[in-house]
Amino acid sequence: MPLIWTVHPARDRPVATVIACAVVGAMAALVTTLQQDWIWGAGAALVLFIVLSPFFLPTRYTADDWGMTAEFPLRRVKLAWVDVKRSIVGARGALLASTIRPRLLGRGELVVSFSADATRAREQRARVERMLASRAREVADGIAA
Repeated sequence: MPLIWTVHPARDRPVATVIACAVVGAMAALVTTLQQDWIWGAGAALVLFIVLSPFFLPTRYTADDWGMTAEFPLRRVKLAWVDVKRSIVGARGALLASTIRPRLLGRGELVVSFSADATRAREQRARVERMLASRAREVADGIAA
């Protein structure tokens, strides 16, 4: 049975949201001042919002026997457990990567955020760790065979 959860960092972290909005506004004002045209500032604000959309808009995660899926506002990222070569799991999230070494622009990587609720976050972390451990046993059994 898959584990499905949704995170919305902007709602869960109001202070960070205010800071992010202030930075977006300041950058838009700076671009408007430098270009002396409000359209450039509006364009800069739009681009910054799109880049920060995983923070501002909800993201839905699904962990199942196949792997991990993240449905961001503008894209969907899937990573099968068998493709995970490197993983770092922490209290607030996890990094799953299909390569041993980091790649330019994070290609082949999936950053997973756990719920803001501590109890649900522990459950999500434990489930992801169990799936990763199961995948590691499968790989070890395949190498031993």
